[in-house]
Amino acid sequence: MSVKRPIQDLLPNENVVDLVPSPDENQGGRRRLNLFKGRTLSHQNLAQEQAYRDTHLAHLGRQRSPGVITGLEATLSLRADGTGDRPSPLQRDLLVIQAGDGLSRRGQEVNLVTGQSVLLGNLPVYTPSNVLGSGVTGGTDLIPLRSLVEQNQPLPPVGIVLLQPITAASAGVDVSSDPCAIDVESRAFDNLQRIDGSRLIFYAWPENDLALPVLSTDSSDLAGVNRWRSQLAYSIFRRELEGPLPWESLGVPIALIGFDASWQALFADRAAVVRQGGRALHRPSLMPLSGTPFLWQARIEQFAEQLASLGEVSSEDLGDYFAWLPPAGTLPNDAIKNLSLPNLDPPSPRQQLFFPSGYRVEAAPIPTSQIDLVFHESASLRPFDTVSNDRSNQVKLLVPVPDDLYDPDLLKVEQLDSIFTETLTRFIDRRADQLNRRQIVRDRITQLQLAINGTPPRFPTPDP
Repeated sequence: MSVKRPIQDLLPNENVVDLVPSPDENQGGRRRLNLFKGRTLSHQNLAQEQAYRDTHLAHLGRQRSPGVITGLEATLSLRADGTGDRPSPLQRDLLVIQAGDGLSRRGQEVNLVTGQSVLLGNLPVYTPSNVLGSGVTGGTDLIPLRSLVEQNQPLPPVGIVLLQPITAASAGVDVSSDPCAIDVESRAFDNLQRIDGSRLIFYAWPENDLALPVLSTDSSDLAGVNRWRSQLAYSIFRRELEGPLPWESLGVPIALIGFDASWQALFADRAAVVRQGGRALHRPSLMPLSGTPFLWQARIEQFAEQLASLGEVSSEDLGDYFAWLPPAGTLPNDAIKNLSLPNLDPPSPRQQLFFPSGYRVEAAPIPTSQIDLVFHESASLRPFDTVSNDRSNQVKLLVPVPDDLYDPDLLKVEQLDSIFTETLTRFIDRRADQLNRRQIVRDRITQLQLAINGTPPRFPTPDP
């Protein structure tokens, strides 16, 4: 080892042997080898070169937005109650993940070549500090979820499923079934490799950093479960306004999973934790705590995802399934009763069935070509709280219509002016008086004609 700056007052036969900490630790993997002719290369040097390349690629990855680039859709496959060796929900329910790739906040890429299915109970659990006490936190050997549940550990019933980038060592040879002893001398021919991969992690809800909403109803109450789901999602959205989420340092989140008291999976929410990855980074907003376009898009997608999962729910009850609403979104067609022009007898007024009764709700038409513009301009606004029935909340329901049929007053019910009715009545009375006078004249002409020649006169038919 060569020393560029001599050490003063050396003792006899004193030489520099090593540096602690090593330069690699100070450089964070950004130290590149100085290769020259005649230099001896060791496996530590090659590993250092590989670490440099990995770190360089990670720095390039941090120039793009972290999140899911394509695919990686996670859905629950809930099986019927089983018996025998798989009676527990964690031992029978599956998490199905589609192929895709993503980018972590540290710039590392995760890739899933083929779709995978995993038992929920087999997910390794990462618990933040002060959740389960000492000795049960993150590491290389994580404890499966079912084992922690069987040990009655106080685990939060909510967690985030992550794809964590990892590096595995491989000899590049197949596992041998030869019963003979291993030939140590053949180790020199092993093709040692570092393989990039990823693993699934169940990140327990960090209660020390993010307050956990409580499921206040029974799991059979579908409306209560969905309100809890909405509260969890918006707890994450509000925390994201303050900075990166705690689980983003480990990998790429793909789903938020909630359980009931018996660890039966209730839902897997994708948009609550998934953000658009691989996109250009946005500049910080001048407005504090306003979020990013990725967060605004996630709020809209989370509402659409949860709304689509409800199936056949009447519009009168649909509002009870959400605790929070995004500033912009799509609603079912029957969210407004009597939306078309009143043609009933007697006519019925329009009535919105989704928002709380205290909200001020207006309906207006909008050209189809301007829908994207409205979503873009409204996505950054404050979300709606459906629990507080406050009249200060004003909602405008926009009804898309073709551009060639658009009219600002299309949904407006015009009221007749009293002068129109009065004028029409006056004209009708004048016409009736004229017709009556003409009929009197015709009757007299008919009597005279009959008296003269016995033939009645003919009048034009139909009456002009």
